[in-house]
Amino acid sequence: MLLYAETHYPRYWLSRIRRAEPEIVVDIPWRVEPGAGIPVLLLVHHANRYPVLLESVSVTVNAGTSGCTTAEFPLHTAISTQYWWKLLTLPPLAAGTTAEIVPVIRYSVKGRSREMVADNYRGTSHQPFRVHVAEEPYPLPAGWYAGDVHVHTEFTRDQIEFGPPVAALATIAQAMGLHWFCATDHSYDLDDREDDFLRNDPAFPRWNRMLRDCEVPREHFCVIPGEEVSCGNAEGRNVHLLALGIHEHVPGKGDSAERPFRNRPDHSITEVIDLVQRQGGLALAAHPGFTPPRIQRLVFRRGVWKPDDLAREGLTGIQAGGRFSDTGFRRGMGQWVRLLLAGKNLCVVAGNDSHGAFGRTRQVKIPWWSIAEDSSYVFGDVRTVVRADSLSNHHLLDSIAAGRCYITNGPAIRLDVSRGTTRAGMGEELAGGNVTVHVEAESTREWGYVDRIGIAVGQTGGVESMTWKKPENPALRFGVDVDVPALSEGYVRVEAHTDMRRHAYSNPVWITAPA
Repeated sequence: MLLYAETHYPRYWLSRIRRAEPEIVVDIPWRVEPGAGIPVLLLVHHANRYPVLLESVSVTVNAGTSGCTTAEFPLHTAISTQYWWKLLTLPPLAAGTTAEIVPVIRYSVKGRSREMVADNYRGTSHQPFRVHVAEEPYPLPAGWYAGDVHVHTEFTRDQIEFGPPVAALATIAQAMGLHWFCATDHSYDLDDREDDFLRNDPAFPRWNRMLRDCEVPREHFCVIPGEEVSCGNAEGRNVHLLALGIHEHVPGKGDSAERPFRNRPDHSITEVIDLVQRQGGLALAAHPGFTPPRIQRLVFRRGVWKPDDLAREGLTGIQAGGRFSDTGFRRGMGQWVRLLLAGKNLCVVAGNDSHGAFGRTRQVKIPWWSIAEDSSYVFGDVRTVVRADSLSNHHLLDSIAAGRCYITNGPAIRLDVSRGTTRAGMGEELAGGNVTVHVEAESTREWGYVDRIGIAVGQTGGVESMTWKKPENPALRFGVDVDVPALSEGYVRVEAHTDMRRHAYSNPVWITAPA
């Protein structure tokens, strides 16, 4: 879970991390595309309790041999609202540069002047941010669009966390080479009052404002409205489901902790899928391979996606998890393959489950006592790349539903399967028989040389076999053709891996019984 830490809850308990001032947080993306300016996000939370005067921001950029510069941003802004933000932009750096960036914020609370680096949390490192300016754009086939299906925004705001604004997310995502994302805030946050995360509002002000923010027209970028819905698995425990492209709030506050000891799901998975389908939306299992920590299982009644849950009618696919190196991701991919072998036409998508964290996570480690930091779980790490007729919500969702997409944390991958003159790509069908699999992988020096390509052939009701192909010499582009004789009902999917442990996984081409 990636987030900015909420430090003022509850108000009246002894807390080592609480301060008599608002949370003030700076975040900077870990990577930007060549030629992109570097966004610097400044967030202030809880200034309604602790009014603050933001005096200035100084940002020092140490670009190694390219020199050191400092940009000054005078603010002189008095803030007394619950949530305030500003996006500053640094000039582009030379392609291939890795810079250390030190943001210094000068502010005053109750007339006392103070200074902070990166954030004003107690116990954090206040270290410089590291930002890499890519030498080459993220590899991407023509007509394909990169995005993230699981993103939290400012509308995820509760006892432990708060997220970044939709507008800032969109700007930062573009600088990082993304074209779209899905706003999937918690169902139990979207039904709250704007000023109180422990009280619900039947008028749904947060939900309605989220929809309006997503609908703002943006040049060459889309934000798809959605929700991360808490619902009940086969054991009556809370699991999370992504509802994409919906226009009415779907309730789910079983694991909200808004009311002590009331942690049973509002609706089952089947009921939530039905509510989503009635709106024409997509329902995807959120990170099914991950097991919640013991304390969450006990206090929030959280559970895991069971095989019967993943086989529910109407489920579009699974979000396999965050980082590809995580055990939870590998477990989720294993679950997906077993479903494919059972004949379930489910797509796989990727999302970071980010709650901000463009360059650094700050997370409550021990409630009321300590905050942990991490720079390995960040927005933009894993991506879902979609082939769509245009960059529009409608076409993107249609392509995800059809499985015309692959997931990656670096290389691009192309797949088609042919039988004679008939060809099929990801998410499409092809009559079985003697088929030829054509796959290409493309990487950059940033993500490493293509090390191997795997061609997986699955037989419905049987097993999956994998054939590995390696280039003779290190290559940034590598393609192979593999003949598969007498392939009947099943599928073909492919993987690409680089020598820097970056990966891409395709959705399948479905093989149907010959006529």
